[in-house]
Amino acid sequence: SDSEDLVGKAVLAKAYRKGEGVKKDVDEALRLARESAAGGEASGQREVGHCYRLGSGVEKDEERAVEWYRRAAEQGYAVAQTSLGYCYRHGSGVEKDEERAVEWYRRAAEQGYAVAQNNLGVCYGSGSGVEQDSAQAVEWYRRAAEQGHAIAQCNLALCSEYGIGMEKDAVQALEWYQRAAAQGYAKAQVSAVRVKAVVEAATRGGDAEAEVAASAAEMYAIAIGLRSGAMAEQFGWAASKKAAAVLLQRAAERGHVQAMAWTAYCSLFPEEGG
Repeated sequence: SDSEDLVGKAVLAKAYRKGEGVKKDVDEALRLARESAAGGEASGQREVGHCYRLGSGVEKDEERAVEWYRRAAEQGYAVAQTSLGYCYRHGSGVEKDEERAVEWYRRAAEQGYAVAQNNLGVCYGSGSGVEQDSAQAVEWYRRAAEQGHAIAQCNLALCSEYGIGMEKDAVQALEWYQRAAAQGYAKAQVSAVRVKAVVEAATRGGDAEAEVAASAAEMYAIAIGLRSGAMAEQFGWAASKKAAAVLLQRAAERGHVQAMAWTAYCSLFPEEGG
C-alpha cells in the first residue's frame, strides 16, 4: 500500500543516513526522507528533521529540525515527540522550556516509548520542568529498563545502589548494571565491577572491606577501559596507557589481584604499560 511504501522509504532513509546494511549515502537518505515526509508519513517527517538537526545531507538548521519534529509529533509519533521534547529541554532550535519538554516526553512515554520513559525519569529525578520526585523517576526508569533500554537500566541500578526513590539494594543494583553492561554500555560495565565487589566483600567481611574492594575494582575496570579505548565513546575519555598504569598501581595497592598482575607485567615490559 501507499502508506507502507512511505514507511519503507523512511526506514531506508535512516539506513542510508547511518550506513546500516547499506553503504552510507546522506544525499540518498535525505531524498528518501523527503519523499516519505511529502506523503505525510510521520516517521519520514521526523527523519527529515533529524537530517536538519545533524546537518546530514543538508546544511545544519536546528530551527528547521524543530519544524519537522513538530509536524510528526502532532501526528502522535512517539519518536518525534521525544525529539521535540529534547529540543525544548536543551534549547535546540527553540527557546528552552523544560515544562514543554516534560509535556512532550510524557506523551511519548505514555505510548510506551522507552527513550521517552527514561528521559521523563531524568526530569523527575532532577526536578527539571516538573516537581522533583525520586519515586516517580524510579517508576519511569523501571518501565524503560524492562524494555531493555540500557541507560534506563543503569539509572535504575544507580537508584537501587544508593537508595534513591527506592529501598537500597546492592544485589538488585548489580543485576540491573549487569543487564546494561551486557549491551555494551561502558558506564554500567564499570559500575557493575564496583558493585559486584561490594556484594562479594559484604558476604565475607564488614563495610570497610567492601568499600576498599569496590574502590579497587572500579579503578581496575576504568584502567582497563582506558588502555583499550573502550571508555572513549561513552565517556569522552581518550585511550591512555599512562593514566591506566596509575590506576592499576592504586588498585594493586588496595589488594586487587588482577591489578597486581598487570602492574607486575608492566614493570617487566614498560613499553606495554606506558
